Amino acid sequence: VGDVTWNTLKNEIATIQAQLNKKGCSVGTVDGIAGPATYNAVISFQNKNGLTADGQVGTATWDILFDTVSGGTTYTRIFICSWCSTSISNKESVFKVV
Repeated sequence: VGDVTWNTLKNEIATIQAQLNKKGCSVGTVDGIAGPATYNAVISFQNKNGLTADGQVGTATWDILFDTVSGGTTYTRIFICSWCSTSISNKESVFKVV
């Protein structure tokens, strides 16, 4: 992905991470990298809120996470990578938006 898209995605992940931290599902440091801590926090949040625990921040997860009905931004879903580490620098390896 290009730098503009990459930065937009990292910012969105950081927003999700910050909100997960606020809602008591700690990701630790908000870094914009969708690694294992973020994945585990999403799963935990989904379990606590009666959602399908798939690690994806789709419309239902977004709406409960942010107390909205907007479905988030222009992205349909953000897949949080369960196997990535924060040391991965390859943009395509960190997360995938569909």
